[in-house]
Amino acid sequence: MPELPEVETIRRHLEARVAGKRIVRARTLRPDMRAPFPRGLAKSVEGRRVARLDRRAKYLLIHLDDGYALLLHLGMSGRLLLGRASDAPPEPHVHVEFDFDDGTRLRFQDPRRFGRIDRVAQSRLAGHKLLAHLGPEPMAPEFTAQALEAACAGSKSSIKAALLDQRRIAGIGNIYACEALF
Repeated sequence: MPELPEVETIRRHLEARVAGKRIVRARTLRPDMRAPFPRGLAKSVEGRRVARLDRRAKYLLIHLDDGYALLLHLGMSGRLLLGRASDAPPEPHVHVEFDFDDGTRLRFQDPRRFGRIDRVAQSRLAGHKLLAHLGPEPMAPEFTAQALEAACAGSKSSIKAALLDQRRIAGIGNIYACEALF
């Protein structure tokens, strides 16, 4: 599963390549995801410009110019493929395609279908059911040793379990918890 650093790397890569571009065509190709795509997702993003990209924990946030954002999670095996738009059929397990005004195409591919995309009003992101329970970002300036101590105060769980608890610290997964403890 992609963890916070991988999602941040993806965010930075995509921001440099799609921010400011207009989505001229979108297609949902497979409806059989763990959570269904929002009804009318493709039509709702066509014509919209990508304003910016953010990340919250392991979620990628693609902010659009209409006050909405796409909330994307890669699940266990999801990938975002950016390349030239073509008439070639999509690779296996591609669930969504976004074509941009410069001729590039972003494809969301997920063989195991645990990923998800939701369309959320930007004003409601903090309260979204997938984000509302998340603790502070571990790379935020306000996340200090004192903040970590306060987050773990009174806990009877192991330090690894505390690091993995997304309510205490957002975005840390098993790999980075093990690395931090090493």
